[in-house]
Amino acid sequence: MLSPITSYKNRRSYHTNIKILAQLNLLPLEIKKNIPRSNLSKWKNINLSHIVGIDFYQEHIDTVKELMRYKHFLKLCKKVPGP
Repeated sequence: MLSPITSYKNRRSYHTNIKILAQLNLLPLEIKKNIPRSNLSKWKNINLSHIVGIDFYQEHIDTVKELMRYKHFLKLCKKVPGP
């Protein structure tokens, strides 16, 4: 039987922003593919209202989404070969 200390040794902790982005379906694929599907599913269904500052995300969600698209666009531009 594993001791409690041993069982926590292999667990990962995730930043709250990762959980919020998962709930908003804004996680970049390179991050998303390294997170177990069970975690992603759980995060999409949890109530985040207890988190201080979550109201900012809710009020500015369109801006957050636009910034994420812009970041993705910049990555794509870097991959396009120049003239």
